[in-house]
Amino acid sequence: MALQDVAAVLEVPVVPEVAAVLERTRQRLSSEVVTEFVSRAGFGAELDRLIGRLTEIYLAVPTAGLPDRAERYWHKEIEDACCFSDRFVDLVREYPHGSLDDGIRLMEEDYDVGCGLKTLLRIFGNLLKRLEFFAAESEILGRDENKEIIFQIILSVVRISNSDHLRLVHISGSEGSGKTALARLVYNDPRVKKYFDCRMWVAVPEDFDVELIVMKIIKCAIRSANRMLDLGSVDKLYDNLRQVLHGRKFFLVLDDVLSVNYDGWELLRSLLSVGEEGSTIITTVNWEEGTNTMIAESGVPYMLEPLPEDVCFDLLVKKAFGTETKVDFRAFSAIGKKIVGKCRGLPLAINMIGEMLRCNPEIPNHLLDYLDSLHTFTKFSYQTLPLHLQWCITYLTLFPYDYAFDKHKVVELWNAEGFISCAHQDDIIEDYSGHFFDILVSYSFLQAVQYPYDQVRYHVNRYLYFHAQALSTENFVQYPSRPFARPKTIRLSSLLCDEDTRTFPSDLSQCHNLRTLLLVKNSKMDELKKKIQITRINDDLFTHLANLCLLDLNSCAISELPKSIKRLSCLRELCTLHPSITKLRNLETLNLEGCCKLDSLPESMYSLRELRHLNILGCSSLTTMPRRMGWLSRLQTLSRFIVTAERGRKIEELGSLDNLKGALQIENLEKALDPEDAKRAQLNSKRNITSLALYWSWLNFYNDDNEASDSTVQQVLEALQPPPSLEILDIFSYPGTGAPQWMTNGKSTLKSMVEIRLVNLKRLESLPPLGQFPCLKVIEIRGMNAMTCVDDTFSGNDGMFPKLEKLTFSQMPNLEKWVMEDNQDKFPRLSNLTIAHCPKLKVLHFSCSSLKNLTLLFNNEMLYSTPGALKYFGRSLQKLTIGLCYELVATSTCEALRDLTALKELEISECDELISLPHCMRYLTSLRYMTIMNCRNLKTLPYWLTRSRSRPELLISGCPKLLHQT
Repeated sequence: MALQDVAAVLEVPVVPEVAAVLERTRQRLSSEVVTEFVSRAGFGAELDRLIGRLTEIYLAVPTAGLPDRAERYWHKEIEDACCFSDRFVDLVREYPHGSLDDGIRLMEEDYDVGCGLKTLLRIFGNLLKRLEFFAAESEILGRDENKEIIFQIILSVVRISNSDHLRLVHISGSEGSGKTALARLVYNDPRVKKYFDCRMWVAVPEDFDVELIVMKIIKCAIRSANRMLDLGSVDKLYDNLRQVLHGRKFFLVLDDVLSVNYDGWELLRSLLSVGEEGSTIITTVNWEEGTNTMIAESGVPYMLEPLPEDVCFDLLVKKAFGTETKVDFRAFSAIGKKIVGKCRGLPLAINMIGEMLRCNPEIPNHLLDYLDSLHTFTKFSYQTLPLHLQWCITYLTLFPYDYAFDKHKVVELWNAEGFISCAHQDDIIEDYSGHFFDILVSYSFLQAVQYPYDQVRYHVNRYLYFHAQALSTENFVQYPSRPFARPKTIRLSSLLCDEDTRTFPSDLSQCHNLRTLLLVKNSKMDELKKKIQITRINDDLFTHLANLCLLDLNSCAISELPKSIKRLSCLRELCTLHPSITKLRNLETLNLEGCCKLDSLPESMYSLRELRHLNILGCSSLTTMPRRMGWLSRLQTLSRFIVTAERGRKIEELGSLDNLKGALQIENLEKALDPEDAKRAQLNSKRNITSLALYWSWLNFYNDDNEASDSTVQQVLEALQPPPSLEILDIFSYPGTGAPQWMTNGKSTLKSMVEIRLVNLKRLESLPPLGQFPCLKVIEIRGMNAMTCVDDTFSGNDGMFPKLEKLTFSQMPNLEKWVMEDNQDKFPRLSNLTIAHCPKLKVLHFSCSSLKNLTLLFNNEMLYSTPGALKYFGRSLQKLTIGLCYELVATSTCEALRDLTALKELEISECDELISLPHCMRYLTSLRYMTIMNCRNLKTLPYWLTRSRSRPELLISGCPKLLHQT
């Protein structure tokens, strides 16, 4: 029975994206070839269990109550798990040539079928556990009433504090009472998204550093995670905060306030008072810490009471047994109620106990002796973990308590340390370690924290952190928090660095048995992307540290390593470069990201046969690859490959790198002169590559005299067909006149692709039929000089864009019209359209009832001045942004704006020739908000603004010459 049919019988709603992925995986695993092969090999029962687990996941997703961001995350997680299944199926299908028995015998010589199935069962099993855990958390039993009380406070029309504009609510309670969970319930509620202009979540540093808190708030507000902050002075930072929040009704959560001083709190509150009336701040505070006494006077304190025992019992059962039906709840009831009674209504304790019971159902009686306090139980639960997971947690105590961990970085470090072993499938050790990380999350040992830009980071459970740190006094040292008291016993050490750190501690050289040395920046330096100011290493240091396995100097300003680096024969991970590294035969990870002065890699890198990860992103001076990169057959991460025509450095070197995964960027493709070399790269078979960028030299944009003929260039691109698993495709400066068949034949295998960018394809006269890629969400077309018209070929025969959300056309100097004869709405989800520097574009005539935001940048005068140019969006468009348009002046006709009868928001910025608003803007009768920013010559506002029927609310900044209305 198909998964959709199962859902229909059980009356469970369907999540289409997940349904498609899981149904495809189920069909492949249920195929006759796989079923017969696996059954004959003696593992039919395991295969049946695996298919059953797929059904459970399918049914769990729609009932988990996932928000939009989480849905995207789980869709990706499920796709990743299904990729492992696809690899298993592909292996099975490769072997049965000849008789079936011969196929089984040949396969089992190279691959353990049973182990492969058990690995898949574990992967999908962990996924199911986490989904059920998320479902339990999404309900957060017993807190609906608390949430509504918070809403009554923050949405009240009555001012609740002495602040001019702010509403402050302080959620206090004991450790583990669910303060953060309640704040997250409120934060993710649709009413908050609707009522406030922006939402921000900041994990407060332990010392309540106001500057650091302000930096985090700014990053949340500007929605740009990689933007550098100018800290020329503290006043400059504070001015930035006022600028980004001025006139905005914001919702800010300050999570986990451990300590605060009165001056710091008053300063932060005064800085945030620039928000619009109704702006709200919620803090979560431990009542044991006493901080709520100081800040309660500035807002409403809300004491979060423990959960009732009946709710706790329901939560325990749900957590421990999930949807299990073969459980004797009557027998469990007595012991369960005793457990609940000792938990004193703390959801954190219930979650931890529930996960322990799920994994160890035979231990409930032993638990009662360890439930005197959350601290005692945390110690007990830590001791029940397997030793390798205890080591994984203890390792994180090398970082400060409030450090926010990225999952992938932690997994990378664990693997480099050798904490996780995966004897049967060494090539997916990173994925194996990732599932152990998820187990620790489900135990609440690692706790997710909201981070800007929909990222998720993790903190270590506070009690667990200090318990693990206390147990690791001799082997793990976080310097200078703890000195090197007994240097010969130290195995792993981190150096906590601040702005004043200039050298390594002198007694480091006495740590002869040191295996790991990490340099960790403090939170403020990390936010600012600042380097640690250690510029050199003593020549003899590595002579004393010959046992080092992991050395992370990537955050340092070191320009040169000493020659003694070659003595580190045990080194597995290195975050810097020296010519002698080729003697480090055990090296697995080489991270050189951001080494902008690096112009070459050692020629004998091919001798690093254990190398798995090579990160050279941001190495802008690097112009060539070492010879024989194809010898590095274990390589999984290769961020860039620079093509040359020289033997041993050609693109064909990629052919034997079968384990490549994640993102791959191939540069200097104009040097790929033979299409056969490109075929031998075998990109189509590299199923774990999810992002691919193909670069020809920028010179091609200006120079028509290329070494390769047009037909050769097209054949090269044809040969570089991406794998079916690809999600992101970028093509830059391709000099050919035609698109490859894998983009135009209507039978594309790229069914998972969600983003595509075609940049500076100046000789391409028409767009490829991108409508044949059904999962596309983002399209960017830039620098296509030869294109004059967008028409129905854009969607292809019977094609459409069912998931497209964001579309950009930029730097198209000859584009005159976008007219689609087919009146069908082929863009049902397109909400954001950006047109930049298309000076000849006159009309946008295509149906799109979902378009809400239109952005016009640089020279687009003909588009907004031509009558009827925007009439297809008159009833849907709600926001129009006009920016950097120097041709926009007071006399501009702007006739196209007359049709925008539903427009609610108009933003004009960086239009330096604008002295007064064009007269035609008065016909925007539905306008509610008008923002004018950085129009330096704007002198007057028209009288009709105050006479307008809609009386739009004005926000004006950066207009120094503005004097009065006319």
